[in-house]
Amino acid sequence: MSILIFDSYGGLCNQFMDINCALNFCINNNIMFSFRFASLRNSDLTSWINTNIDNLFDTKFFETFSLYVPFEKIEFELNENNTFNLNGETSMNILSKDITINEIININKKFIIFKQFWVIYDYKQITNCYYKYLLPCNLLLNKYKEIKSNLKIEDDKYNFLHYRYESDFLRHFHINNLPTLEQLIINNNYSNKELSLYISCSDVNKLVNELTIDKSNIIFKNEDELYDLNFEQKAFIDFMFGKNSFQVFGHSNSSFSVILNNLKNTCNFFNL
Repeated sequence: MSILIFDSYGGLCNQFMDINCALNFCINNNIMFSFRFASLRNSDLTSWINTNIDNLFDTKFFETFSLYVPFEKIEFELNENNTFNLNGETSMNILSKDITINEIININKKFIIFKQFWVIYDYKQITNCYYKYLLPCNLLLNKYKEIKSNLKIEDDKYNFLHYRYESDFLRHFHINNLPTLEQLIINNNYSNKELSLYISCSDVNKLVNELTIDKSNIIFKNEDELYDLNFEQKAFIDFMFGKNSFQVFGHSNSSFSVILNNLKNTCNFFNL
């Protein structure tokens, strides 16, 4: 049987979806698997580059599965003759939706590479959700812990607002009436409004500085200190703050906000 190799693709939480679907598919079908690349976003926010999976995710979790094969153990075996989709074309461009085990058998290659696997996955096959186990690589986890320590906040002692306002997001989902950050802060629906509010968004320093309201209860990471990190890497740090917050709010079209709500078993969206 083939070994399936996955390249997670897109925004951070689209990559969460890729990994979750890959794990469910392989475990349900008893197929050996590996992970090769993750994605980092370019400055245009609409295109991505490949990076080794362990430049974004902690791969130790994968080692808990007996079917997992670390990519470094097989990477030098891959070639045009024994590998399907060696160059990593996105799955939706080369395979049918709701791929089946029979289709994989018929490919008849030792290695099969899937990029953006979630778009061809039948969600009825999901038996386990692994989102809570997906952690950032050591570099990012240590950055998160350092920022958290400097901000002097404890788990579950702050609220979290994810504000996705960038043009790529608004354009893709045809959003014309997004509230301003200030409006969302003033009109918040948190059950404990006395807690500090962590703001998660790009250019957060600039947006917070432009607020005309009292900012004494607002906390955020200083992006000027993270200039060497990619958009997705900084997003993973924010994701950890969201994961460990008391309550999360975000936009329902944002997979980032959806997955955080999923982890907390809530449905807190400011656009509903």
